Amino acid sequence: MGELSKTNPNIDTVIDIFEEFESDNINSINKLKRKKKVTLRKISGALKQSISAHGPITKELIGSASKRIYGNILDSENDIDKISIRDIIFGFVLCVILFLAVNWFI
Repeated sequence: MGELSKTNPNIDTVIDIFEEFESDNINSINKLKRKKKVTLRKISGALKQSISAHGPITKELIGSASKRIYGNILDSENDIDKISIRDIIFGFVLCVILFLAVNWFI
């Protein structure tokens, strides 16, 4: 952002900054679209499970369908949050290597 605060910023640098910003935004939008598709498929699957288990969804059975949908979405979010011990060990080893490399060059 230092380039933008100059009185005469380099136009090529400014264009590069905006192109990078636009690219990041487009990537974020595409990621959200993929996540939305996955979530909609999970809701659809949960509704199909509920209909298979109980028949048509009525006022009396709406709670069961809601629980299935919520459980399906919650279960998928928990899978993302899980960290394996291998990831922790890998992160630790990587930090040690970086620490040693930095101290080696000092």
